[in-house]
Amino acid sequence: MARFPALLGLMVLTAACSGANEPPATSPFLPASLEASTAPQFASGKISNACMAHRRKAASQARCGCIQAVANRTLTISEQARGVRFFEEPDLAQAIRTSDASGNEQFWATWSRFADLAARTCEGT
Repeated sequence: MARFPALLGLMVLTAACSGANEPPATSPFLPASLEASTAPQFASGKISNACMAHRRKAASQARCGCIQAVANRTLTISEQARGVRFFEEPDLAQAIRTSDASGNEQFWATWSRFADLAARTCEGT
């Protein structure tokens, strides 16, 4: 049962992009210039590779590439590398999410904002 919240966070990245095809809402956490395009973009990188390698039901090259494009705009390289570990170790996401360490709290807030933006941006891909 402890794995459920961690898996839920990962599913946001790969499976929660369904439903109506609406433009993304403006995020209170990012400048509007980062969200200006309503069309998903594509990129390759660590997150895209991890997304495809772990074969989630909703994973596709287009969706994983879109998620990577959002990651490139919102996460540092080290944040991306840290987040890739969630695909391999889902329990790690839960441990970081529930940690009281300020570095983990800050990372989880950043990762959550990224996941929300990726879900909105990559909807329908």
